[in-house]
Amino acid sequence: MSFRPNPALLNPKFEGYKFDLVDQDELVSRYPLQYPTTQSTASNNILLSFAEVQSRITHNHLATSAEAGRAVYVDSDSRLISLTINQVSTSTRHRSLLDAEREMK
Repeated sequence: MSFRPNPALLNPKFEGYKFDLVDQDELVSRYPLQYPTTQSTASNNILLSFAEVQSRITHNHLATSAEAGRAVYVDSDSRLISLTINQVSTSTRHRSLLDAEREMK
């Protein structure tokens, strides 16, 4: 398979795409979490397998539904937390859905 450009469609004066910086304060919303998250850390002297590194960086990330204004995450006490954001007033509601430590006992 070969790629052959059509010279009639090329613009010889094209210098590249120009992007504008986006003000993050206007586009990113931040809300304090009633139930804080935790992130595992390890000493720089410890070698970790790929699976262990992947587990440590993905275990507490938010799963979101922007359309519904909802998110879920795992907090520092291993609880599954639901976060609902009122899209009109931007108020938040936190609710514990599952206590994983208690369920595993």
